[in-house]
Amino acid sequence: MLRLMLTTLSTGFLALLVWNATALAQVEGDPEPDERFGRAVATGDFDADGYEDLAVGVPFDNNSNEFAPGAVNVIYGGPDGLDVQRNVLLSQGSSAQILERFGFSVAVGRFDGDVYADLAVGIPGEIVDGVGDAGAVHVYYGSSSGLQTIGRQIWVHDDFPAASGNSEFGDLFGWSLASGDFDNDPFDDLAVGIPGESGAMFSGNGAVQIIYGSNAGLSADRSQFWVFADIPGGTLESHDQFGHALAVGDFLSDNHDDLAIGIPGREVGGVFNAGAVAVLYGQPGGLGTDNAQLWDQGTAFESGEPEALEHFGSALAAGNFDNDAFGNDDLAIGVPGEDIGPISSTGFVNVLYGNSGTGLSADNSAGFSGGAIGMSLETSFFGSSLATGTFGAGSADDLAIGAFALDASGETSAGGVAVVPGSTNGLDVSEAVVYSQADAGVEGVPESEEWFGYAVASGDFDDDGTDDLAVGIPFDSLAGVGRPGAVNVLYGVLDGLDSSQLWFQGANPVANEPEVPGLPASFALHAASPNPFTSSTTLRYDIAVAGPVRLTVFDALGRRVAVLVDDEHAAGHHTVAFEARGLPSGRYLVRLEAAGSVHTRQVALLR
Repeated sequence: MLRLMLTTLSTGFLALLVWNATALAQVEGDPEPDERFGRAVATGDFDADGYEDLAVGVPFDNNSNEFAPGAVNVIYGGPDGLDVQRNVLLSQGSSAQILERFGFSVAVGRFDGDVYADLAVGIPGEIVDGVGDAGAVHVYYGSSSGLQTIGRQIWVHDDFPAASGNSEFGDLFGWSLASGDFDNDPFDDLAVGIPGESGAMFSGNGAVQIIYGSNAGLSADRSQFWVFADIPGGTLESHDQFGHALAVGDFLSDNHDDLAIGIPGREVGGVFNAGAVAVLYGQPGGLGTDNAQLWDQGTAFESGEPEALEHFGSALAAGNFDNDAFGNDDLAIGVPGEDIGPISSTGFVNVLYGNSGTGLSADNSAGFSGGAIGMSLETSFFGSSLATGTFGAGSADDLAIGAFALDASGETSAGGVAVVPGSTNGLDVSEAVVYSQADAGVEGVPESEEWFGYAVASGDFDDDGTDDLAVGIPFDSLAGVGRPGAVNVLYGVLDGLDSSQLWFQGANPVANEPEVPGLPASFALHAASPNPFTSSTTLRYDIAVAGPVRLTVFDALGRRVAVLVDDEHAAGHHTVAFEARGLPSGRYLVRLEAAGSVHTRQVALLR
């Protein structure tokens, strides 16, 4: 049966004194190689203070005596954006199990109908009654002080009617998650992807569990269990992975949310792993088969045709990209394995537009590759992640697209993200912008195989009326640690990047110190002046507490080219000159390390 947890788990503490507009920041947790901080990201206002907050999945985090059980970092928003002074680490604590992958997926909804957003956490590797990789989902409810560990729910496959089946090895219950109001009541509902579900002599055909909300939160009452054969035209096949990806939108504009289900392993017309997408429409009683649709590359795009291993439906996102009068949501479909000419897995995105009478339609469908928006045509897996947001001044929704294997500044698979603005005519690829860690203003430096863009999510963290973009980098490196992962947060995405943050777990959180009159209240590295510069620029930095300080400069390839400061400093305001004699033109990263905190700035040298 449903588990109600009444024990208090780990809570967070201050990791840095303050946040700078463009800064690196630590959050609670010990960074370790391959823990994959940023493998999943989701946003919501957990404390209803008007500022959206960020949940970061760390599915291989080591936080107990077991190996890599996983965790979720939660960072709260504020007037200046995400704030390091409010961050918590959620985990299973003493009940953690080896490789259960807590935080593999995350989703946000208001399952009990109050003003506070709630957080669902997928744990596809959960061992249930001795059955490995059966999977589970934890649900944390929001409050005026944020997410609460007391009263959290734990859901497993066995909590639902017998028709849903029992927990089985390799089910992967919780692999994917999405929330929406499918029955138009005051409560959000939760869709749980179970892509490893096997049944009727088929292995890995997949399934989706629907858990409906109530004034007491999610409830097994009225739950639904869907497999592909339940949908007109669908049949069971092994390794379909029905439920691998999920997205929610109101495609009919009838105030009932609808559910798009990715089936990336589906064979289409004899083509292996071509992929498909099923759509179930919401009704007063919940999701039903009325108007249900099946889509593949041949039906969704006029000039498309299914190809082997293109995995149509690996990622999904819904939004009103054309800002039509009826408010119909549209559906973006990632096809990361799409080949273009001789280049394999370049990737592609299909867009189906919604109509108030018929729902999604191929009549005005569109599709594009990364090449259409300025990315180089290479094996980039363009479309491997998708997120909808309103990143600029327009009323239409915009689309963020991950291409985690894109090369950047010569670094293989460093990764990139494109943001395509919406318009009255739909997504406008001519106005798209592309970001990587090679770009000025984006914290960090590009590195091979770090996978910038593996996950993306939008949220208005500073409540300025436009969404900000969180970008997961699950293999980002950290000096002395290896590749624990990180998350870039970009502010002002479509209006010229205002600032960015780079978030990662830190081993040495710094306790809050009282302010001393006349001394800096925080550590800071200020913008260089002049910048750009031709031969020399001045760097200003603030030291809040006396101690060792190190200020170094790196080139775009990550090579250290100068050590400007490496000694003990008194608390106070300091300056140092960066003389660039002998260095070529280009972008350089200035890195300040003091008292366990790290801050960076980029400077541009012009010869």
